[in-house]
Amino acid sequence: MLSLLLMLPLGLRVQAQDWEWHPGYYYDLNNIKHTGLVQVSTFDNGTAYGTSKFKSSEFFRFKTDEKSPQQELYALDVQSVVVGADSIVVRHWFRTDRKGRVKKDTAGNEYSVASFLKVELNSGETKVYSKLLDGNNYGTYTGYYYGKNADNINDINTDTFAQVMSDIVKDAPDLVEKINKEDFKLRKMEKLINAYKTKKGITL
Repeated sequence: MLSLLLMLPLGLRVQAQDWEWHPGYYYDLNNIKHTGLVQVSTFDNGTAYGTSKFKSSEFFRFKTDEKSPQQELYALDVQSVVVGADSIVVRHWFRTDRKGRVKKDTAGNEYSVASFLKVELNSGETKVYSKLLDGNNYGTYTGYYYGKNADNINDINTDTFAQVMSDIVKDAPDLVEKINKEDFKLRKMEKLINAYKTKKGITL
């Protein structure tokens, strides 16, 4: 399974359209390390993969130094990218029709997609991810997901928040109590995650 991991310096958080250059490196599919500057956005930037009409991949930008020309690299074409302490992984999924069937071209090729998810919690069996989404006329907002890995996730919404997050932070009873008292709700997810990380000494 191909997984793209981007890590940002402690305290540095990638925002919706943070096309800023940060020192880092990536490993290509031949396991060769390329060191330089990385520019990435967690907002949806999916584009056609090469000449294929049935592959779509988000991308990031890379250059070896300040004076070098930049390259746009597909998530599908690298093993990992490292920039410091926050991390972003790639979710691999397939486009489906209204009946849930995977779309295919005339040759039978499935329409595959690779998109970025930010890792919010990675210390337990169940992970928590997030992504900046387009709220149309309401601007961008953060969507949250949970699952064992980025390719197998479910939405965290107002109906599932208490049950899902109580299970994920069950080793912090005081936080579970606050969830049950509704001191923490979905709109306060970032505060809950930060409180849990602080309590457990988690830096990623």
